[in-house]
Amino acid sequence: MKNYNYLSSELCKLGLKRKESDVYLILLELGYCSVQKIAQKIELSRPTVYRILKSLETKKLINTTQKGKRNYFIAGSPDALLNMLRIRKRQAEEQEREFLRIINTLQDQYSFSSDENTIETYSDNKRQLAIEKLESTQCAKIKLIATKNNPALEKAILKINKRIGASLRVKILHFEKTKPLKEKFAQNKLFSNKISSKEGGIVIADRVFIFEDNKISIIKKKNVIESFELMFDIIWKKA
Repeated sequence: MKNYNYLSSELCKLGLKRKESDVYLILLELGYCSVQKIAQKIELSRPTVYRILKSLETKKLINTTQKGKRNYFIAGSPDALLNMLRIRKRQAEEQEREFLRIINTLQDQYSFSSDENTIETYSDNKRQLAIEKLESTQCAKIKLIATKNNPALEKAILKINKRIGASLRVKILHFEKTKPLKEKFAQNKLFSNKISSKEGGIVIADRVFIFEDNKISIIKKKNVIESFELMFDIIWKKA
């Protein structure tokens, strides 16, 4: 089949795994096929091919027929891929609505404070003081929401790693196509590329650090910190 690798990559963009894409394209090319023939063509074990076929059947991308005692498989119409695309679009819309709901909850927590000592705000030339407070954290598990690339924030995380060492674990949620932090201690997940923000970050450690354009706010109230952490965990599982 012409442009095989290209087509396989394009199918992966629709949500298929690479091996699923390969098997589907083989069936499009060869027509009715036995598991044995597919396994030989794709150089996979028969149990693996069976699992892939079952997955494709669940997605309604292939059909099965029986001749004698043997099952044969054939690719369904490529029109079925359009239905997959619609499902993914609907899921993305639901995911975005859920994200906005969670963010509204976070903003409510951020805005609410009856204790004047709960939030510290560092503006303009005092921002460095807030960054130094972050760098001095003793928390070895840090959660970061990154909406924009923020060199100062990344530098602070690297300084924390240098001080704390191998015990540091950082989870980073990216809400735009921000550059992932490629360090052994960092896990990166992309939640959405549709959320816009002027500058990136909410850091959840022993305190919550909220980075905005011209200021950094630090939240110290325990129940508010716990709420931010809970919301982060919810988003992380959905990402």
